[in-house]
Amino acid sequence: MLLVLKEEQKRYSDFQKKYAVWAKENFVLRRELVFAGDEEIERRKQLLAMLGDEAKTVDSLFDSWEDSVEGHQTAQTNA
Repeated sequence: MLLVLKEEQKRYSDFQKKYAVWAKENFVLRRELVFAGDEEIERRKQLLAMLGDEAKTVDSLFDSWEDSVEGHQTAQTNA
């Protein structure tokens, strides 16, 4: 049981690292748009749109992780 919890903590830690990288890249891209030309702005908008799709995937992974942890905690409480 403890092994399962440690594995979940590791998965969450890995998720946090990936999300932090995504958030930093997204912030830098948005900030740099202020100084970019029209062509560069269009290219970066397309890139941000792709990152937006990835963010939805990351959010759904996080939601499913939360659901699994809550289910695991509920099962332990009920046991």
